[in-house]
Amino acid sequence: DMDAVLAGPEWIDLVNKEANKGAALTKIAEMKGIPKDEVLAFGDYLNDYTMLEAAGLSYAMVNGHPDLKAIADEIAPSNNEEGVMQVLRQLFD
Repeated sequence: DMDAVLAGPEWIDLVNKEANKGAALTKIAEMKGIPKDEVLAFGDYLNDYTMLEAAGLSYAMVNGHPDLKAIADEIAPSNNEEGVMQVLRQLFD
């Protein structure tokens, strides 16, 4: 009933197979009446994979896992350079 998901180079998350970031993001969007095409997500490692799949627009960090970057719509600057904030400013300023 559990999945082991890589959360970084040195650790894993053990989670219920039905409980993941993508399922949570989808549920929150449904509860708030937010259409998928208005959902934005950022991630840097494989524990973010389902969340990026569930988002209408997904960003992987440039220093993120290669498998995550392969499925992301866009690549954001490094999280060490406040990449999320850089993208948000570009999108909303």
